[in-house]
Amino acid sequence: MAKKFNRKKAQDWMLNFMKEFDPTGRNYENLKTIYASMTDDQFLKMAEAVRDGKAYTPFIYDHKTENRLNLKYVENFGRKFFGIKYRQRIRYKNKITGEYYWSNSEMWALDVPVRRLIQSIENKISVSTSKQVNAATNQPVGDNKSASISGPESLILVGQDFRAAVDEFMVVRGGDMRAKHALDQSIRQSGGASLNTVMVYGEGAKAVATVSHQLTAMHWRNNLKE
Repeated sequence: MAKKFNRKKAQDWMLNFMKEFDPTGRNYENLKTIYASMTDDQFLKMAEAVRDGKAYTPFIYDHKTENRLNLKYVENFGRKFFGIKYRQRIRYKNKITGEYYWSNSEMWALDVPVRRLIQSIENKISVSTSKQVNAATNQPVGDNKSASISGPESLILVGQDFRAAVDEFMVVRGGDMRAKHALDQSIRQSGGASLNTVMVYGEGAKAVATVSHQLTAMHWRNNLKE
């Protein structure tokens, strides 16, 4: 590889790949700057490390833009640059008869990271036994708390742009009784509800108001309720 290594050809291919893969041009410019700062020996070592799976080309993507990645985009791109066919008919084995058969339609066939969850629905499912709530927060307490959402989980939802889900979990179902009553009433009457409509009737989470009152009592001006 070292004797016939064509840096320009390899570099141009990678830059062209990055330019088409990222329409924003951000990664193209970053990679171009990195390559410009490398000597031929450094570039060769980097290319060999990538080839051997010991290093990877850095790639930064902003999922909040209109050019966000999706499966269709990746599928078309993989077919164009690498000839990869992600959808294939799957061969199954019948555990009883031992016979093999093929799926009627093509399915996604690719490696994905899988991590077994520490908690599972079988041992974590719970049902509220009553409607006892904390007067300071309007949130269920003790055995009445059948489900909850943590701070890290809410940040993950915000990062994936699921802000409506955060508003529902943290506000409507998190202590804003007026909004919750509007939600329940809408579901009972029409079978569904609009979060935008429900939030109009809301007054904010009770926990926020409680903290605001406590700070005010301590003579600390605050705008938590605004």
